[in-house]
Amino acid sequence: MNQSSDLAIKCPNPEHNKNVILVCFDECCPGQRLYCHQCVKIGVPVSHLEYQEELPFMFEHFKKVEKECDYLIDRMNKQMDMINQNYYLLVEGIRSKYQMSQQSLLNLSSEQINSFLSSSISFQLFQSKIQNLLEQLTNKFLCQLQQLLVDLNLTDLNYYQIPKINPNKSEDLHQTRNYQRINDKKKQDDRMIKEIIIKQQGFLEEYGKLDICYVIDFTSIMEKYIEQVRCCIQESFDVIKLQTNRDPILSSIAYYDIEQKPQNGKYHQFEFSNDIENLKQFIAEVPIKGGRDVPEDIRGALEQMITNLKWKNKFKIAILITDAPCHGRKYHNFPWDYHPNDDITETLHRLIEKQIILIGFNLNDRTVKIQKCLRLFFYVDASGFEFNKLAQKIAESLVSVSVKATQVNSKGTKSKKQQKESPTNTDGAIEALYKQGDFYNFEKQTRVVNNQFTVLNVTINDQVFADNLLSINKIGKNPETDYLIKVEGQFDCIRTEFPFAFGRINDVYLMKNKNGQQDEIYVIKSPLGKKMQISLDKADIDEALKQQNLNNCKFPDAVYSDCLILMDSQNKYWIAERFLKGEFVKYNNNYGYINECITELNKFDQAFSYYTFFISNGLYMINDVQGVGHYFTDPAVNTSTGEFDDTDQGQEGQGMFLVNFQSKIEIATKILKLLNMLIES
Repeated sequence: MNQSSDLAIKCPNPEHNKNVILVCFDECCPGQRLYCHQCVKIGVPVSHLEYQEELPFMFEHFKKVEKECDYLIDRMNKQMDMINQNYYLLVEGIRSKYQMSQQSLLNLSSEQINSFLSSSISFQLFQSKIQNLLEQLTNKFLCQLQQLLVDLNLTDLNYYQIPKINPNKSEDLHQTRNYQRINDKKKQDDRMIKEIIIKQQGFLEEYGKLDICYVIDFTSIMEKYIEQVRCCIQESFDVIKLQTNRDPILSSIAYYDIEQKPQNGKYHQFEFSNDIENLKQFIAEVPIKGGRDVPEDIRGALEQMITNLKWKNKFKIAILITDAPCHGRKYHNFPWDYHPNDDITETLHRLIEKQIILIGFNLNDRTVKIQKCLRLFFYVDASGFEFNKLAQKIAESLVSVSVKATQVNSKGTKSKKQQKESPTNTDGAIEALYKQGDFYNFEKQTRVVNNQFTVLNVTINDQVFADNLLSINKIGKNPETDYLIKVEGQFDCIRTEFPFAFGRINDVYLMKNKNGQQDEIYVIKSPLGKKMQISLDKADIDEALKQQNLNNCKFPDAVYSDCLILMDSQNKYWIAERFLKGEFVKYNNNYGYINECITELNKFDQAFSYYTFFISNGLYMINDVQGVGHYFTDPAVNTSTGEFDDTDQGQEGQGMFLVNFQSKIEIATKILKLLNMLIES
C-alpha cells in the first residue's frame, strides 16, 4: 500500500465541503467513520470520542493490517506446503510398498518376494480405507473453506468485485499457481544459499586462519640453527594446512641482546603474511650479531611481538627458538648477566591474556631453568637431537601445537561452565558411562536407593515445531500448547545412590525397573551438582526437541533413542533413556571435531549437522552426534546466539565445524547433492 497521510479525503457527507480530519475505530460503529470539521461542529462523532483518531493514524492502521494479512497468508501457504509434502510422502510410500519393476523383483530374495506378495494381496483393503478417508477429509475441508469464504462477505463489499473464473480454466489456474509457488520456492532457496555462502565465508575468515610467529635468536652462536628454521617453514605451512584446514599466516621477530637492538629501538620484524618466500628471504637477510653475556633479550622480543605485530585471528602461536636464557638471575646459573634483575613473568602473563600459545624450543642445557617457566605453555626439548633433523623437529612441534590449538582431534563436548565446576574428563555423560565396563548387576557393585517415578509421555506439537523451525529456542515458552503430555504409568525402580559415571555436563545414574527384564537398564541424568531438571519444558527442550530434527532426513535408518521424562515424589524431573549394548561412537562434537571414518552412518551424521545449519539459515546447528549403532543420544545445539544451554558454543561452535567440514566435505558430498545443499567454494 502506497497511501500517504498527506492525501486529502473529502468528507462523505455531500453537504460538507471540508476534508476528513478524524476517523472512528469503534468496532461497533454502525454509521460513517470519517468526519470533517463540520461533522465535529454538529456533534456527529460525540458518542464515540474515546475511539477517535486523527486521519494519519488510519494509514498506519492500514499498513499494520496489510502486514498482518501478509503474515496470515504466508502461514497459510506454509501449512499448505506441509500438507503437500506429507501428501507427497504418502504417495511415494504407496508406490514403494505396492509397486516394483520385474527386474527389481527378480533381484529380491525369496523371503523378500514373499513379503512383497503379502503386501500386494492386502492392497485392496488399504485402497478402500484410504479412499474413504481422503473423501471424508476432502469434503470436510472443502465445506470449511467454503464457510470461510461466506464469512468473508465478499459480495457485500462495495470496493471489491469477485473475479469471474472459467471452470474450464481451473486446472490451468492451478498449474500456474503451482508453478509460481515452485518459482517462489526456488528464489527463496537461491536467496538462502547466497546467505549461507556469506555466513560460511565469514566463518572461514574468522576461524580458518592461524597466526604463527617465529621468535628467533639471531646472535652469532645461533647461526647454524637459523638455517634449519628457514628449511622448516614450507613443511610446517603445508602440514598445518593439511591437518587443521587452517591457512597459516606467518610472521617473525629476529632479536639479539638489549645492547645490540637497532637504533630505532625495535628488533627486526616481519609482518604477518602468507608469503613464505618473503619470510625465508627475511630470515636470510637479517644480520647475525654477537652478545656480551650468555643471556639474551627474550623478554624484549616477546614484548615487541605482543605489542607491534597485528594479531588478527582466533588461533595464535609463537615459537621461541634460542640456545640462551633470558636475563634475570633466577632464570639461569651463569655468573655474568648485565641485567640480573630483569623479570619475564609479566610478559608471560600478557601472552596468556592475549591467548597466544608459546612454544619453548630448548636447544641445549643452557635454557633449562627458563624452560621450566615455559612449561606453563608448550615445551619442546630438542637438546641432543640430531642437528640435520632439527628442521623436522621444529615443524612437527608447530603442527602438533596447531592441532591442539584448533582442537580438530578433540572429541570431548565443550562446555561454558568453569573448569572448577566440571569434572576433569571431557567425555559426554553417556560416552563416559560406556567406558565403565560391565554394570548389568550394578546393585551388587554400589549402593542403591528405591525410587517411585511417574512416567510422562512428552511430545512436541507438530505444528508448533514446524512454525518454529527457524527459532527452536521459542519452543517451550508455552508448555500448555507447545507440548502434548500424557501420564504413561508408574515405575517402581532402584537406582544408584551416587553417580555411576561423570560427564562434562551431566552426572549419570543407573536405574532398573523392578518389574522389567534383568538387562533392561536405564541411564538417568541430572545436571552436575545434583540439581535435578526442575521444569518439564526445560527437560523436554533438552532432549525431545533435538530428537525431532533428525526426522527431516530419510537415510540411513538412524534415530535418536527414545527418552522418558520421569517425575519423582518431590516433583523433580529426570531424563531417562534405555542403555543399548554395543560400541559407542562419537561422530562429531560441538567444537569442530569430525570423525573421518567412511561408513554410511558417518556420512549421514556429518551431512545431518550441516543440514540443520542450512535449513535454519544458520540460526542453529545440531552437533555432538554420537551413539550406539543407528541409535543416537545426547546431542548439542550450537545456535547463532549461544544461549540454548551450557553446551551451546554459538557461532564459534558452528564456525569450527564448518571450517573443518570444508576439508572433509567429500564424506557427505553424495547426500548433500541429493538435498541440493552442496555449495561450491
